[in-house]
Amino acid sequence: MQVLLNYIDTDNEYEISQFLNSLEDEYLKESWKFATAKIKEIYKL
Repeated sequence: MQVLLNYIDTDNEYEISQFLNSLEDEYLKESWKFATAKIKEIYKL
């Protein structure tokens, strides 16, 4: 969750990309991608 909060504050995709790349479970990865997309939508990033 902290990664998403940092993304909102900085609008820097590097940390979120690193986090997503570190996930091995595809279902979990897709869930986080969805959450990230919604954050982008809500905060217009």
